[in-house]
Amino acid sequence: MVLLDNVRITPSGEGGTGIVADSIRTFPDFVLALDGEGTLMRVDLADRSVAPLVEGALSVETSLDGRWLLWQDTTITGGDPRFPEGDIFLRDLSTGIDTLLAHSSLQLSMFPLSMASAGIIQLGRGHLETMRIFFLPELDFVDAPGDLMLNAKIDDDRWVASSLFNNFYNLIDLKAGTSRRLFERQGRIQWFEDDGMVVYEAEPCCIDSDHRDEGPMWRVPFDGEPTQIAKRVTDYLRRLGDDRVLSPIDIGADWLGDLIVIDLATGEERLVDHHVFASSVDTRWGEDDGLISYSIADGERSGVYVARLPMQARSGSHKPIREHVGFDVVRDRDGRPVPVPRLQGGVPDRKALAAARARGAE
Repeated sequence: MVLLDNVRITPSGEGGTGIVADSIRTFPDFVLALDGEGTLMRVDLADRSVAPLVEGALSVETSLDGRWLLWQDTTITGGDPRFPEGDIFLRDLSTGIDTLLAHSSLQLSMFPLSMASAGIIQLGRGHLETMRIFFLPELDFVDAPGDLMLNAKIDDDRWVASSLFNNFYNLIDLKAGTSRRLFERQGRIQWFEDDGMVVYEAEPCCIDSDHRDEGPMWRVPFDGEPTQIAKRVTDYLRRLGDDRVLSPIDIGADWLGDLIVIDLATGEERLVDHHVFASSVDTRWGEDDGLISYSIADGERSGVYVARLPMQARSGSHKPIREHVGFDVVRDRDGRPVPVPRLQGGVPDRKALAAARARGAE
């Protein structure tokens, strides 16, 4: 069933719950897509009706919830040929109100609406030079360094932030312009808790390092001193339902290592298996059953394994307060650093899963 023909492919755009051809944003009830003439079209999935939303859009960005839309006008007024400048507008799709935000290139903004649910828009002003942060819905703003990476909103005023070029974490107040270092070592955030975050020591990934990097893990309170809770973990760690984690360690060039389970309350390590493929560890079998799966490359033992871990009494471990916990950095074709958001999976909605399965879903 064809919903919209002649869809245009654009060089920029990150957002929405689904992205196809870099110019289509999919949501539960509707789809936004740029056509060949540069008109942003809205397709209603209930009745398949198509209506123009914005005419003359060079590129678009959308928030994950589908409320906010950013677009750059097709009229080019200058700038780098790779990053042509024009007027950038914001539309609140819940009200239809448009606001001119900036005169720049939308391609200079890295995930500008990724934090819209937390109440901000991040617009780049020159390549990694400065950033203008708008506060929703009033759209008052502050200017910030172009390499600022906002990891999570803690409360109405405070954020955990780092840099595109290092992994030092600070507690900052954007409006007041204040900043305080949270952790004196470089690290990678694994998850957030009600009163702090969990970080393991490692250099930024993934230019001069990778996900096999190994280091001690710390619980870092927003107010207080960090406490080491594990001797060694890697980026491939997985949380269990109690105060334990699984982590492959001693990962070699073949990406195989030893899988251990770590009690974060005591730091105790227990071996689960050898020659485990690092990225294969899966804990989604069910918190109550204590089942995990992983794959092994080891001669006759090679294959996929399911194991049952003995469950410990619930320890009251903290739950994450944000899914958006950080960025990894890769290089683009011109050698420039490009951030890639890293997500921390949450607890599955078991009622929703049961309802879906009742309807025949896999």
